[in-house]
Amino acid sequence: MKKRSKAGLIFTLIVALVAVITAIVYMTIYNGTNYMSWVAFWLLIGGAVLSVLLLLVNLEKFSPAIQFASVVLALCMYIYFIYFFISSAIYGIQYSGLPPAFFVNAGFYALTLILAFVNIFLPHGAKKAEKK
Repeated sequence: MKKRSKAGLIFTLIVALVAVITAIVYMTIYNGTNYMSWVAFWLLIGGAVLSVLLLLVNLEKFSPAIQFASVVLALCMYIYFIYFFISSAIYGIQYSGLPPAFFVNAGFYALTLILAFVNIFLPHGAKKAEKK
């Protein structure tokens, strides 16, 4: 008889929820601007959905890797689309300062990335029950 690791399962669900919240925050802040990357948005949503689906079909050992990869790729796309804005704000070209919304979004991305990284090191998958 095999038991599933509860810590890894619960943390995977938490990371999926935080990734969906990050995607919603990102879309809310940057929708309709040149800084919105729909690829980053769908990577966050897709990674969360795929990781939960893997839990449902008993392939939970792959969920953390999917989550981490999707968050890293989404962060790369976010940086690619926001790079001009950041560089112009830092170097004073068309300086308008960095708005608080930028820091909120960057904070959510950082939180999601850290949680996905931590999730890799938690136990996932089935444990064999000891016979008495």
